[in-house]
Amino acid sequence: MIDPLPGDIHELARWLDNFEAVAQAHRGRFGLDGETLDRLGCARRLLGQRSEDLRQAEDAVAEARGAAERAMAELVEAERGRAEAKRGLLAAEGARDLALAAAARAARPVAELAQRRRRSSASLKAQGEPAQGARESHGSTPAPATPSTPAPATPSSGRISSSSIRLAAPADLQVAARPNRVNHLSWRGTGEPGARYLIEAAVGKLYRGSPLAPDSAAYRLVAVVHDETSYQHAVGQVAPGVHVRYRLRVAREGLVSDHGAEVTVACR
Repeated sequence: MIDPLPGDIHELARWLDNFEAVAQAHRGRFGLDGETLDRLGCARRLLGQRSEDLRQAEDAVAEARGAAERAMAELVEAERGRAEAKRGLLAAEGARDLALAAAARAARPVAELAQRRRRSSASLKAQGEPAQGARESHGSTPAPATPSTPAPATPSSGRISSSSIRLAAPADLQVAARPNRVNHLSWRGTGEPGARYLIEAAVGKLYRGSPLAPDSAAYRLVAVVHDETSYQHAVGQVAPGVHVRYRLRVAREGLVSDHGAEVTVACR
């Protein structure tokens, strides 16, 4: 029976070990002298050393590959955490804008009441001035007073109240569905300096393969865009054909506009 040839350097080293043992056992039969056997032993030991070096190098490569895979997994996890933190920050900014808008709406009745009190005070003062002039004339016939229209009261600071300012809602919202459930949004800006556009989305569902319209209660804030008029929304793990409805508002310095027109698109 013929021994199979070695397939790699490790098998070759074992094959030479066996060959040297056979040669030593049958040196007389094969006519091998001591010098030849010594050279064979040196070759076998050298090949064994190379085989061990190769094994250690392979182990080092495997360890380096494992370290690289672990580093890549940590990098992916860090990137996922960064994306989650960014979404949380955008949601917090949106919640802050909504809270500021709610505070402005709550302060509006107080500002209107103060304006009415100032108008009432100015009207009473205008009505009381002719009588005061008559008392100071010491019996002389007063000239008939001409009716006058009281000037509208303005705040003492000379500024316009924020309750009287209305922000225009974003217009011409366009949504295009792109592959892998990424929707491209674009709109016409309001021209407000420092404006922030609040993007809300409501994701529908599939029922027996047919899409169901998103519920209005399903709207969620997905992004806050600063001084831009476009956004790429990655919907996530939803089936193609699911409908997503979008609407926008603009916020600036504690003021928030009404929602613009809603637009629905089917994911691809």
